[in-house]
Amino acid sequence: MAKTRRHKRAIESYIAVIILVIVTLAIGVALYTYFNGLVAHNQANTGLEITSVSLSAPSGGTTGSTCPLLFATSGGTTGSTCTTSGGTTGYLSITVQNTGSLTLKNIIVVVNGPGVSTSTTLMTGSGASATPVTINPGQSYSAVLTITGATAGNEYAVYVSASTSTGSSVSSSVVNVIAQG
Repeated sequence: MAKTRRHKRAIESYIAVIILVIVTLAIGVALYTYFNGLVAHNQANTGLEITSVSLSAPSGGTTGSTCPLLFATSGGTTGSTCTTSGGTTGYLSITVQNTGSLTLKNIIVVVNGPGVSTSTTLMTGSGASATPVTINPGQSYSAVLTITGATAGNEYAVYVSASTSTGSSVSSSVVNVIAQG
């Protein structure tokens, strides 16, 4: 009697392919998850929001007068003076909040509308010692600015832009405000 030898295979080839595909997918998912977490961790978010804004402007207004330019923070109020060259003088009261994770600097308030097209860099202090405002993450800053040319009843568009501590820029949404007399 002749002995027949049976060859035992370790694994069928189609089962090996299925196992290889499963291992490859598992490694791919693990790498994807790792790199997504790495990118999200290194990516800072930015956000700037106008939390309140109001504009008061007289119907007739004053011309050629000296007007206060006030800056208020949680630490108190400082001020300086400005001189209007004509038109009516209104006062824009605005509070902005840093909703991102980076410090904001060089904060500029822009107001556009009938008779008004102005941008003002928020400063703290007065005169030669005035310095641009910085807002840390989660903090707010309030200011009262003079707006020359504003008239009660007119609608004005207001937005704020700033640069971050990494050099990128961020802007708030445009908020429309009607000047109150």
